[in-house]
Amino acid sequence: MKKLLLPSMLCLLVLTSFRNAETMTPVEYNDAIIGEQTKITKAMIEMANYFAPDIEKSELLRKELVKQCDASIAALKKLPAYEGDTKFRDAGVNLFQFYKEISAKEYKEMIDILRKENIQTSDIDRLTVLEEQISKREQPLDEAFQKAQEAFAKKHNLSLYENEVQDKIDQLGK
Repeated sequence: MKKLLLPSMLCLLVLTSFRNAETMTPVEYNDAIIGEQTKITKAMIEMANYFAPDIEKSELLRKELVKQCDASIAALKKLPAYEGDTKFRDAGVNLFQFYKEISAKEYKEMIDILRKENIQTSDIDRLTVLEEQISKREQPLDEAFQKAQEAFAKKHNLSLYENEVQDKIDQLGK
């Protein structure tokens, strides 16, 4: 009996610790998605803060950022549709996949450039091109995410507030 009690209790604990969309309020559903975005954004800011003082730490944080993107994508994919609607969740997945891609490729290239002992004008030009390409690719994904969140909020009568962390990330490339 004791052998069955512990696994049964663990199973019950795991099952009750994960709320599904049917039992989540619209606020909880929104916050689950935005919470994952905030985790990614904070990791991105932390990585960028080390570009100048400690590029090796920045590289370690970049790798952690890729892992966070993977974890956040997985968390969103586990969220079922909310009342049959997946637009907000799917827009989040698309945006987070973009973050993962740039973390794995463009940010790695940026860090490799910044590691150089003698940064040339061509390197600075390349950094500028990378920043512009990232911004250009991010804009439609970010707009789709915002529109999906706004539609979700409107449908469920939620008030949205400006995300302070997003303001910080918007200032990174400036």
